[in-house]
Amino acid sequence: MVTKILAPNNLVRKPRGPSKHVTDKVMQATLSVLVECGSAGLKIETIAERSGIHKTTLYRRWGDVHTLVKEAIASVDMEKFAVADTGTLQGDIDSLAINFAEHFQKPAIIAINRLIAGSRGSDHQLAAWMDEYWQSRHRLYQKAIEPAIKRGEILHPERFSMAIEMLVGPMLLRTIMTDQVLDSSFVHQLAVSAYQYLSH
Repeated sequence: MVTKILAPNNLVRKPRGPSKHVTDKVMQATLSVLVECGSAGLKIETIAERSGIHKTTLYRRWGDVHTLVKEAIASVDMEKFAVADTGTLQGDIDSLAINFAEHFQKPAIIAINRLIAGSRGSDHQLAAWMDEYWQSRHRLYQKAIEPAIKRGEILHPERFSMAIEMLVGPMLLRTIMTDQVLDSSFVHQLAVSAYQYLSH
């Protein structure tokens, strides 16, 4: 059994304006510029040139580059995140860790996480949006391990939030700070630590 985790409805950015085709081109161009140039390259003019959509259209539709970037981030976060119900808590945690590792190593996700980490103290609107997003995702991750709770495998369900941080924190450190690969042995060790924390 696989649980499909999607961004909550209140975080889904619905296309506005001329067409979905235009939106898709602009979102892809924005993410491409972010990956290649970092936050310093995020200018309406650059995105307009990369997307082939005139800058006046971008200004009219999104108003400024900050709004455009946030919508581009939301377009990535709408991707499906699959978590398998393996029948055991250890298998579920392994599956979750592998999915996290694959997600956090995507170039667009690395660029987004670096942008968020770098602007956390200055862009309070973006910070608030990410807090809301993470809380919503956390509730969905909690649902994914409900079968293990019913089986009595999780002795300390109140520790789940910390267990998720035990998986995510080291991965973020490697992907956005030290540029290290999330190899399988590293990911498995994180999963083992999170499993032991929840079950002992």
